[in-house]
Amino acid sequence: MEDFKKIALNLFEKNRILKEQINCLQDKLFGHKTEKTPMDDGQFPLFDIPEPELPISREPEEIIVTSHTRKYQNNQYLLPECRIKSFLKALQPRATMCRPIKIANVCEILA
Repeated sequence: MEDFKKIALNLFEKNRILKEQINCLQDKLFGHKTEKTPMDDGQFPLFDIPEPELPISREPEEIIVTSHTRKYQNNQYLLPECRIKSFLKALQPRATMCRPIKIANVCEILA
């Protein structure tokens, strides 16, 4: 009977040690549940100092914004050398495949 009591006490002690190790490792991985660090008297308090209040002026300052006009009213000034034609044409199925065209040749095609 005493052997069983010794074995049980030994197992309870091992269990307690293992639980302490688990708690210690969890604290290292995830940190403590609450931060319980003591206040350092030598540390300068950052948020406890009241800020000096500035005098409030009753009248708001006037802000003058100058008006501006748009540079171009429509697209006719952007590409004056190109004429734009709009037309409808039925395409054959083979002609509907896209092929690359150069930007420099667009004005020549539309002229």
